[in-house]
Amino acid sequence: MVQDDAGSDSDCQGLVIKVLVVTLGGERKRVMERLLQARSEELSAQCGARIQVSFCPGVDFRDVHFERYQGIKHGGLGAVAADVLDDLKLDPRDVADWNRSARRLEVSGKVSQLAVLGCAFAQLRALREACSLGVDLILEDNCRIRADPASGGLLAQTVLAVRKARKAAALEQKEEECTEAGADFVYYGWLGHHDNLDTVHMDCKSADNDQFLVPLGMGVGRNGKGSHLLYGSYAYSGSKRLYDAILSTLRAQPRLLLPKKKNRRRAPVLPADHILRSITHLAGLSQHTARSPCFVRAPCESVIHPEWDARNIESTGYQLAQENLSWHDVALDEGEAELARFILDKAAERRAALERAAVLHRWEKRQRKYESWRIRKIDQGAYVPPQYWTIQDERNLASGTTHVVAR
Repeated sequence: MVQDDAGSDSDCQGLVIKVLVVTLGGERKRVMERLLQARSEELSAQCGARIQVSFCPGVDFRDVHFERYQGIKHGGLGAVAADVLDDLKLDPRDVADWNRSARRLEVSGKVSQLAVLGCAFAQLRALREACSLGVDLILEDNCRIRADPASGGLLAQTVLAVRKARKAAALEQKEEECTEAGADFVYYGWLGHHDNLDTVHMDCKSADNDQFLVPLGMGVGRNGKGSHLLYGSYAYSGSKRLYDAILSTLRAQPRLLLPKKKNRRRAPVLPADHILRSITHLAGLSQHTARSPCFVRAPCESVIHPEWDARNIESTGYQLAQENLSWHDVALDEGEAELARFILDKAAERRAALERAAVLHRWEKRQRKYESWRIRKIDQGAYVPPQYWTIQDERNLASGTTHVVAR
C-alpha cells in the first residue's frame, strides 16, 4: 500500500517534522527522546527529513488533595493546570463544579478517572502549544514510531499534505468561505475494533498513490446510530480551528467533560480522544487518517487502563499484519517485544480461565436442573434409576416421553 520510494520526492529534502511529546517525565520521556532521535538520523539518510522533538508537561491530578485548595482561584485543578483553565475562560461556577466533581472522584477512590481527567487537560495544553509553535503532530509517551523503509517517506509526505491542506483552509477562511478540507484532526496512529480497522484499511488501500490523507467517515453502531471508527490520541495532529471549537464547546457545555451523575452513560470523565473526535464531528470539521499508521501504541503497561493493554496490543498487531509488517518493523525499546508477548500470554490465560469457569457454570446449572427434575419424578413415582439407559433416554424422560429402550 505504501511505496518504498514514497519519500523520494525532493519536497522532503530539508523538511523539519516538529513533534510535541506529552509526558510526565521519567523513563518514558528518556525512551521517547532516544528512539525519536535515532529515527530522525535514519530519516535524514533516507529522505532528507529530520524530526525535531519538544516536550509538553503532562497533568496529573492523582495526588492533588482537592480539599486543600478550597476557596483558591481554580481550586485543586488550578494547582496543576492553571494555564489550561485560564485559556478556557470558564465561568467561575463551572470551574467550581469541575472541582467538586474531581473531589468526589478523589473521595470515592476513582484514581484512574482522575488520571483520565489529567490526560484530557494535558491534551488541551499540548494542542494549545502545538497551535502556537507550529507543531506538526502531537505524541503521547506511550507510542512508538515505525522503522520500516517505507514509513519515513510516508510520514514526511503526510506532514506536507497536512500543511498544504491547512494553508488552503486558512486562505479560504480569510475570504469568508467555509471549508471541510482543512485536515483539522488527523490520525497518525490509531486503534479500533477489527471490523472498523478493516473498513479504514480498505479506504486507505483504495487511495491514490499521491494521496497521503484519507478522509475518515463515521461507522454504524450496534444501536443503528453513527459511531466513531477509531479511538486513541497517542499520535495525531489538530488544527487551530479544532482547538477553538473545543474551547467554545466546553464553555457552552462544561458538563461535557465531567458529566453529572444522572446524565452519565459510561464513565464520570470523558476521555481525551472522545473529546477530540466528538467535537471535530459536531463542529463539522474534517477528520483524516494517514494512508498508513506512522505510529503504533507501544507494547507497555498502561498507568490508567492496564485491563486494556492486551486488547491494544492485539489491535496494533492486527494493523501491522494488514500492512504486511510485524513488531520487528517498529522502533521498540529493549524488552518491549518480550513484554508484549507476556501481556498477551497473561490475557490468554485469563480468557482460558473465564472459559473454564463458564463451562463449569453451565455444568452446575445443568446438574441443578437435572436434580430438580429427578426429585419431581421421584415424588410422582415415575423415576427409573439411570443404570441401563443413555443420556438420550434421560432427555426423553425429562421431556415427558416415558418410553425407554431396553439395553
